[in-house]
This record gives sequence, C-alpha cells and structure tokens, in this order.
Amino acid sequence: MTEEKTFRFAIFGAGGIANHFADAVKLIDGAEVAAVGSKSAERAKTFAERNGIGKYYDNYETMITEVKPDAVYIATTPNFHYENSMLCLKHGVPVLCEKAAYRSEEEAKTVLEIAEAQGTFVMEALWTRFLPTLKMAKGWLVSGAVGEVQRVLSNVGGVFDRTKAVRNFDPALSGGCMYDLTCYSYDIADYFFGKETEIEEIEARFDEGGVDLDVTLKLKYGTIPCTQENSMIRELQEDLLIEGSAGKIVIPHPHWGNDAYLYNAAGEEIEHFCADVPNGFVFEIRETIDCVRRGAAESPVVPHELTLRTAKLYDRIKASVK
Repeated sequence: MTEEKTFRFAIFGAGGIANHFADAVKLIDGAEVAAVGSKSAERAKTFAERNGIGKYYDNYETMITEVKPDAVYIATTPNFHYENSMLCLKHGVPVLCEKAAYRSEEEAKTVLEIAEAQGTFVMEALWTRFLPTLKMAKGWLVSGAVGEVQRVLSNVGGVFDRTKAVRNFDPALSGGCMYDLTCYSYDIADYFFGKETEIEEIEARFDEGGVDLDVTLKLKYGTIPCTQENSMIRELQEDLLIEGSAGKIVIPHPHWGNDAYLYNAAGEEIEHFCADVPNGFVFEIRETIDCVRRGAAESPVVPHELTLRTAKLYDRIKASVK
C-alpha cells in the first residue's frame, strides 16, 4: 500500500484563532501547515516563526499559486470570508472557513453552488459538531434517557469589554452577536434536533453602529419549543438545557465545554461525562482531510445546507430591526 503524502494546509489570517488551528495540526500525524498569509508581511512572518511554518506571504493569491496547498483554512474576520473563499475556488483549492462562514444567503449560495459545481470541498468550521461532549449527550437523547423532550433552553455569551473585544464591536469587521455567538446556539440545537420547523420570534438589539449586541430566538423543532439567548452585553449562565418527561441533560458552556450531565426526573445526577480534549480543532481538521481525500465537496457532519440555512437566519435577524 502506498503511503499517503503529508496533507498540507495554508492559513489565511494570522490572528489568535489561527494559532489555535496551527497547534491542532501539530497533533495530527501526516498533516502540516505549509504556509501562512496575512495582509501584513510582518504579522505573517511573526506567526510563521512562532509556529514553525516554513513559508509566509502578504498576498493570498501568490501563496496559493506558489505553495499549492491541499486545503486553506480561512481565519480572517467574517467580512473577508466570501472573497477569501472565492479566491480559493478560483484556484480549485478546498476550503475550511471559520464561522460565521458567510454573512448572507447570497454569499453562502454563491460560494456553495460553485463548490458543488466544481466538486471542490468547502466546509464551515463549526467545530462544536465534532465535540465528544455533544456526541455523548446526543446518545443520551436518542436512547430516550430523558423521555419525551418538552423544551430546550440555550444561552451563550456574556458582557464583552469593548476595549478588549474590539473586533466584536466593529461593523467594518462584521462584528456582532449573531456571527460570533448565535451561530453556536443555532448549530448546536440543529445537531440535536435537525432543521427547525419554524422561527417564531426574533428579538435583536443593535447599537448605533449597526452591530447586533443581543439576539434571542424562539424556534420550534417539531413540537419542541426552543429558546436561544445570545449576548455581548448581558451576563448569561452559558449552558444548554434539554428537559424531558423523564429527566434532563445539562451542558455547561456547550460551545466549548467538556462536561455533560444527565439527571432523572427527581433531579438526581445519573451520569457525568467529562471529555479530555487538548484541542477541539483536531476533529474538524481530520474531517477536512478525509473529505478532500475522498473527493467530497461537502461534509455530512457540517453540510452545505446547514451553512446556507444559518446564513438565511442572519438575513432574518438583520431584517428584524424596526
């Protein structure tokens, strides 16, 4: 059997989340980050030296044409994701794009239709869908451990410091609650229950610059009511509650946490699952490698339909402002 070649990633963007990605790639046998690009040559150089990456560029297209990576991880801010993805598709390079991948239905539809027509892999980097904690909790749910589900409550966020979380409040960088937090709540509920049958209510608060600070969604998954609260200006408990006739599931910090709890109808703890995950990005990276090598245009775990539906949600949140 012929040994597979090392899978070579290139990274667009040299910020904090790109560091997390580079660290994860180091944990995977047969994979490497071959190059990093940034609009700042100095930032690209510093990132490359810190992460042991051989090549760095201040021009993304030059990097793609010279390095010819097996896939690109897009770690720029959401305002650049569409143009970055289109550049990759122009050169037939597979894409793993950080969430929120696309800011509107139009952006998502354009990228995904081209990817599907070309047969070029594109996946939104929704790492939550691969986390062992959520997989365990879904197993409890499917087994009927909580009985008939009666309601779902989730909340993600807290009070963000404008002086430190500058990007989150910058409209030019597509800051805001929906692109950074609501995508998690929506994605996680979808993971457990599938497509929502109805979005009953959207309540969003925007600042004077047009950045959404707080988003509450009320949805129905079949007959199951689901409330999702997301905020950059309110202290939230940050947990997911799935309440049923025979018990409940509680997941603290569902978008990154390692713990899940199963309770019976009397409120007694039946099981506590705790995952040991040094870097949760490894799962989406392995999925990308596997899909690209199989010649797949999309992942069954994070399908294009989910990315498109989430992008439509952003349009609806923006349109909800009176």
